[in-house]
Amino acid sequence: PRWCRRVRYIRHGDAYRANKDANLFAKILRVCREPELSEKFLFWSDDQTALRPFPTYGIPPVYNRRGPAAFRSNRRWHARMRNTFAFLAARGIRLDWNWDSHVPQMFDKKLFSEQIAPLDYVSQPGFCINTLYFGLLRIPACVPQELVKMTCESDRPVTALDTRKLFLGYNDNALRNGLAELLEKFFPAPCRYEAGYGETTDGSSSAAQTMASSSTSKISAAQGGIACPAPRSP
Repeated sequence: PRWCRRVRYIRHGDAYRANKDANLFAKILRVCREPELSEKFLFWSDDQTALRPFPTYGIPPVYNRRGPAAFRSNRRWHARMRNTFAFLAARGIRLDWNWDSHVPQMFDKKLFSEQIAPLDYVSQPGFCINTLYFGLLRIPACVPQELVKMTCESDRPVTALDTRKLFLGYNDNALRNGLAELLEKFFPAPCRYEAGYGETTDGSSSAAQTMASSSTSKISAAQGGIACPAPRSP
């Protein structure tokens, strides 16, 4: 997009139309080959927002309390989650929760490649990316989703942001029902990855600007490619 600045965009098509997470696996594996990518990086989708600054290094994985019994519908992602639980259970890893909490998650470049690259993540029904990765690493559940995340994914009007939470996850319904206007007011100034950054008339630095200042790579796997911060000039 024309408004992007200081971002390197790696084109990577979505080859797997019936398996959303297969595209995510392929994109993350692709960017893990980049020498400029930090050893630990944030996997941050384009429908997630941080509501205040936070330290990136050391951020723990965030889990969702729903276990295998909660995924019984015929929806594709429910089938992927069931398959992920079954795959892990066959390896002696039994989870009563899942890791697909729809918040930014910290990945390890080397571990992700080692754990995921040998697997067949393309064949149906596929796997859920966070639950498979953190499950294979046998990460214990410590931080529940409801502790750190506000979720806006219904048709109800969104009238306020819960700034007690660190993250916001949303969908198009929420944007159409008031969330877009709230976010524009909450983040009045561009962040460092947008055109116009640093051009505020009063000389102040917005929360959006502050949140983006970190040496940890932030990877956003969006439709059609992968966006990550461009290397800074010396």
